[in-house]
Amino acid sequence: MKYKKRPAIVEAVQFNSNYSKNWKECHDFIGGFSGERNFIDETWREKNRSERTPCVSTGDGIKQLTNKDYIVKDEFGNFHIYKPDVFEKMYEVIEE
Repeated sequence: MKYKKRPAIVEAVQFNSNYSKNWKECHDFIGGFSGERNFIDETWREKNRSERTPCVSTGDGIKQLTNKDYIVKDEFGNFHIYKPDVFEKMYEVIEE
């Protein structure tokens, strides 16, 4: 049997590691830097202590963000991380 995925409206924000105001936008989008599931954990990379590594808690575990990744909040409130090419194939902007 074949199934078609129901259309779902999601919220998303694109991470830009070169723009400090975007870090705050991502922080606010996922609900803060700490909490049970919704956080960006500013951990330090082992190789380069001067560079912060933002991470997001998802259903698949803690995922590290890279520049231009999209953080998506699905209809159930769960977060997912997508590379730009995958996100752009799956989603399109809707007018509010």
